[in-house]
Amino acid sequence: MHMLVMILVAYTAEYDEFALRLCWETGDAYYQQNLLDQAETEFREALEIVPDCPEAWLGLGRIYSRRESWVAAERYLRSYLELRPGSGDGLLALAEVMLAESKPGEAADLAMQAAEAASGEPGAWLLAARASLADGDTLEAVRSWSMASQAGGTPAMEALTWIARVALARDDEEEARQLLEPCAAAGYAPACYHLAKLYFSWGDFLRASEQASTSLYLEPSGEFSDSARLMLDSISSSGSLVPLPEP
Repeated sequence: MHMLVMILVAYTAEYDEFALRLCWETGDAYYQQNLLDQAETEFREALEIVPDCPEAWLGLGRIYSRRESWVAAERYLRSYLELRPGSGDGLLALAEVMLAESKPGEAADLAMQAAEAASGEPGAWLLAARASLADGDTLEAVRSWSMASQAGGTPAMEALTWIARVALARDDEEEARQLLEPCAAAGYAPACYHLAKLYFSWGDFLRASEQASTSLYLEPSGEFSDSARLMLDSISSSGSLVPLPEP
């Protein structure tokens, strides 16, 4: 009889572990497809099986962040971090929430912790820079962008373009040009636009129109597309006709 009880206990524990994993993995799959209600149901079922399931708390935090329910998102993410202190994923997700709640100082601190926990994750450094800038700490923002730039690729171009924008704000046009030109040559649309602005300020309308057109070609509906079109219209009206690029 004692042996039978042991077998049943072992079987139940194994079944619960399987059911738990199935719930949070299914919830994560639903979340990736933006099926938030279904994802929430799965994560809550996981918590019914094991109330301290960290993946479920993280999943709920992400769901409520996507819904922009910041108070609930913060509560769930802090529950996750109690179970997994120092988790880069949790720290980064909570940093996003803090920034959305207009707490940039705390957001920057959390994002830096996330970057260090994730061995220099560039997304974390970029978020730390955004938060520092929102907190009025330009020097710390530049330091974080510099860290992100070491990753290479798109994160590096985003970081260097931001550093160039800071340089332009302090009228260091040569540093800005040196930072922007390689990013623009690599096809990073925001760098093309800001380089176009710099050329335009110098009265170099030919190169300004070239960069503004390239920016529109790369991102016809991007953050700076309307401004690029206005620049091209201004150049055109000044006597140098520049056709808008086809999307």
